[in-house]
Amino acid sequence: MVKTLHLAAIAVALFSVFGTIANAQEAVVSIDPFTQNVPIGSEFQVAVHVNNISNLYGYQFDLSYTPNITAVSVTEGSFLSKGGPTFFIPGVNDSIHSTVRAAADTLLGAVPGVSGAGTLAVFTFELNGPGGGNFYVQAATFLDSALNPIGAQLWGGTINVPISAPEMEPASAAATLTVLLGALAVWRGRPRKFG
Repeated sequence: MVKTLHLAAIAVALFSVFGTIANAQEAVVSIDPFTQNVPIGSEFQVAVHVNNISNLYGYQFDLSYTPNITAVSVTEGSFLSKGGPTFFIPGVNDSIHSTVRAAADTLLGAVPGVSGAGTLAVFTFELNGPGGGNFYVQAATFLDSALNPIGAQLWGGTINVPISAPEMEPASAAATLTVLLGALAVWRGRPRKFG
């Protein structure tokens, strides 16, 4: 009984170690840059980046974003085309649900998949309102050259609105300066008491 418990404990420990190694080897799909500062009203780009992938032949995913952002365009990244000619689909922008749906790319012909790290697609957006925003890769499928699924962890990203001093009109600034100078003159003209 004790030997059985020891063997079970060893099996669980080995499973945990090998499970951790397997997870460490899993591909990671993320937003690059992970976070950036974007002024309201300006366009910016986020890339969907893959790391630690083996034998990637094709993929498809959705990229969701927060409603204060507008999708402008999608272009193919440079990663998959390292393996040969590709067929890229920029996806369809679903502005009602704030998602670019079914962005996809595949190699053409009987060629091996691509391994390593690189950019899958580049998305251009415009930030329309305050509060920054978030991006999430979801509904993702990655296939190897035998059309078998490849597991991947999906990470999101954020944008922030930079904090800046409020703009002031010249007339308003002059009036504020006059009030401050007047207050300073009154304060300096007051009699002072010393110790």
